[in-house]
Amino acid sequence: MEKIRSSQNAFAGKRVARWSVILASLVSAFLTMAPRPAHALLTLQVGSGTSATFCPDGGGCDLNPLADAVLYFVNLGGWSFSASTAGVAPSLGTPALPSLHFGSVYSSGFGAGSIYVAATEDGYTGPLLGNYLLSVGGLTMGTVSVEAFINSTLLGSLGLLTGAFSGTIGGPVYISGPYSLTIATTITHTEPGWSSLDTGLALPEPASLILLGSGLLVLGLVSGRRKSERELNGPLTSS
Repeated sequence: MEKIRSSQNAFAGKRVARWSVILASLVSAFLTMAPRPAHALLTLQVGSGTSATFCPDGGGCDLNPLADAVLYFVNLGGWSFSASTAGVAPSLGTPALPSLHFGSVYSSGFGAGSIYVAATEDGYTGPLLGNYLLSVGGLTMGTVSVEAFINSTLLGSLGLLTGAFSGTIGGPVYISGPYSLTIATTITHTEPGWSSLDTGLALPEPASLILLGSGLLVLGLVSGRRKSERELNGPLTSS
């Protein structure tokens, strides 16, 4: 009886190992065929009241000669500011690890008002699976709010932030097709003053998460097989 049970356990172990190899091969094939995330163009949008302006990467308004980075100085609706933002590789992140950074200094020289500034990187091909992380830090003489979007869907928001501030928020995200990433900020002053902030939006690498999921699936198969064997064979007793 012991020899029979030992033979059954060995056979079951070989089946699990065989399925593990098959699963690993399928994951490898998927990663080879699946399109890697890519990007197209980074754009900075600035709006105050009824006025709005756009500055694309590499445009005449962009003072940073590097690809995927924008440096823009503008006066708009009583606001003057400088903004620097960077998208994916080569300036920041990689095509497989999307990352968007946005830093600005704002000054309202003519009293109360609000300004809206958004950095958008579009043309990602996907897929994207995992968790996002939105972070912000800075100092304001008014209030600051920050939002992150994938396409037109809100991922998360932080605010209203006042004084010296910092914060983070994260959560799950999944999208299979083309997408864009946006960090949007709204700064409001009730009197002349200035605000400075630095924000970042980071997303995961789909490949590593898929491999992690396949590993957990294999462990689940092994655990389930062993449980079934124990229920079928019952406890072993020595003769």
